[in-house]
Amino acid sequence: MAIPWTALAILGAGIYSGSKQAEAARRQAASSRAATAQARANADRQIAQMQADAQQRAKQFNLQIEQSRAQTQQAVDAANQAQAQAEAQATQQRNQSALMIQQQQLQSAIARQGSATPVTRVKRTAKRATPESMRTKVSLDTYGSGGGGGGGTASNTAESRYNFLEPEKTIYLDRSIECSKYTLPTLITDNDRSTGKNFYTKIDTTYQGLGARGVNNLAAKLLIALLPPNQAFFRLSVDDMKLQRELDNFKDLQSEFEQQLSLMERSVMRNIEESGDRTALFEALKHLIVGGNALLYISENGTRVYPLKSFVLNRDPEGNILEVVVREEVSPEVLPQGIATKTTEGKFQDKTVFLYTHITWDYPKDRCNWHQEAYGKRTGPKGSVPIDKSPWIPLRLFRVAHESYGRSFCEEILGDLKSLEYLSKAIVEGSAAAAKIIFLCNPSGTTRPDALARASNGSIVAGNPNDVAPLQMQKQADLTVALNTIARIEQRLSFAFLLNSAIQAGNSGRDRVTAEEIRMVANELESGLGGIYSVLSVELQLPLVKRKMALMERQGSLPKLPKNVVTPRITTGLDALGRGNDKAKLIEFITTLAQTMGPEGMAKYVNNRELITRLAASDGLDTYKLIKSDEQLMAEEQQQAMMMQQQAAAQDPNNDPSKQAQLLKAENDSIRTDQETNQ
Repeated sequence: MAIPWTALAILGAGIYSGSKQAEAARRQAASSRAATAQARANADRQIAQMQADAQQRAKQFNLQIEQSRAQTQQAVDAANQAQAQAEAQATQQRNQSALMIQQQQLQSAIARQGSATPVTRVKRTAKRATPESMRTKVSLDTYGSGGGGGGGTASNTAESRYNFLEPEKTIYLDRSIECSKYTLPTLITDNDRSTGKNFYTKIDTTYQGLGARGVNNLAAKLLIALLPPNQAFFRLSVDDMKLQRELDNFKDLQSEFEQQLSLMERSVMRNIEESGDRTALFEALKHLIVGGNALLYISENGTRVYPLKSFVLNRDPEGNILEVVVREEVSPEVLPQGIATKTTEGKFQDKTVFLYTHITWDYPKDRCNWHQEAYGKRTGPKGSVPIDKSPWIPLRLFRVAHESYGRSFCEEILGDLKSLEYLSKAIVEGSAAAAKIIFLCNPSGTTRPDALARASNGSIVAGNPNDVAPLQMQKQADLTVALNTIARIEQRLSFAFLLNSAIQAGNSGRDRVTAEEIRMVANELESGLGGIYSVLSVELQLPLVKRKMALMERQGSLPKLPKNVVTPRITTGLDALGRGNDKAKLIEFITTLAQTMGPEGMAKYVNNRELITRLAASDGLDTYKLIKSDEQLMAEEQQQAMMMQQQAAAQDPNNDPSKQAQLLKAENDSIRTDQETNQ
């Protein structure tokens, strides 16, 4: 059947239309593929650009951090340099002020040559090279009789002497303040109570406590050795030659003398214990360890300690004290009437007043004189006592030739104290920085830092865990080096402060310290601290005992002892403390004698009563009514002899009355027989 042309035309038209549509679809698909490729290429280019921008921003951020760190370090360095410059300027200004004061005083002294007597010195002579002739002497005419001036002029007042001697003290005071900064910051400060109410606001705390613990430990050990509890640290010695010239039977009374002296020693020690001097002496010892200087004033009301800030002093080249000027701040109400100025309302013009106490030592006359001044006027009567009974005791720890002030123990180990302080500060600050938790977030990541910061515990936040990481300081090695250095410094300081010693007050729960332990502490102080114990025994213990005995003699609680006959002697050093050494020597002597001579020789040559008395005196025991007297022993011997005679008579058979009658009858019969035989 033939296909109509019309159908063929329609079929051809459809085929052509389909081919055209297919071709259009192919062209559209190709165009879509091209557009997709272009879009992919554009996206790749945008991602690469974003990554490059992120890397650039990260580099800029890191650069900014490095710049900030450099700026911070520069600021810290600049601050440290500025602080150092300020301190140097302050020191220079202080020195310049001191120099100006000296120059002004020198000019004033030159201007007053015609009216005032200058400070004179005793010339040294070759004929008499005695300590009295070699000693520098301050003329009393300059300050008036009694070691102090009458006031009224600027040249002879205690205030002028204080201002004249104060520049020499500046260097020692600065060193003591620095030592106190690293040990006990509140002990010696550069603050003044008169500057304001906030006295302790400028005092910084230390980053380590070894310095404070070491000072307290060393002061406690010194106190135990210098004032042993329940034991006398001194001995009243007797000049045997003088007593032998005055007493013929001195040898017979020697044990009684020793017993009475032991009783006096216990009385003095009881007075020291009851007066509470241990607290004041402990404070003074801390000032000596840290500052090297202190001043004691011992009166009937107790002991007072003056730190280095409160006084100035002057010594001769031999180290003998010449004068001391004490400055203290008091209320005007304590001054005599008319000294302080009042306003129209009747109130005092000044809230506080500087009260000066001027003390001088007159060695040729053997007198210590002092008086007080305020506003250049006398405020009370003057005082004068013999030098060995002086209530003023200036103390110093280490003596340096041609220096009036002493050096402290902490000054010798100041390098270790400062190193320990700085390293401890670095460890504390580094540990605080390492303990701070900070998270870093990738700036080009998908994790949002604000979403993490706002998220609570258990929240779901979109992000990548690789974008967040904690900040860690890789400083373990540096901190380890610092810790090892600190350990070595602490070991050295522990040996220096005797912290490694087993002898402590109240050791093993005991309140008493034995004589052997005190002896061991003395050995440590003597050998480990360069003779510090021997120095304090001469400059502290001996004047303290003499002053206490003088006060007790004045109060009548101690008999007045003859001068230069009975004197206190400090038993110190490496051999022994107190009378324990005498006891050991006595026991050793008796033991050797018993081994050599035997019991029979001991009973023949040794006086047992004298031995018992001396043993009790060596321990400081009172043997009154404890040991039998010679009269009691003689009475007991007579009574025992009578009892033995009575017992012997009772046991004799010839003492029977019936037998005695028989014997008498037999004797009479024998006599009668003899008579008859003779007749």
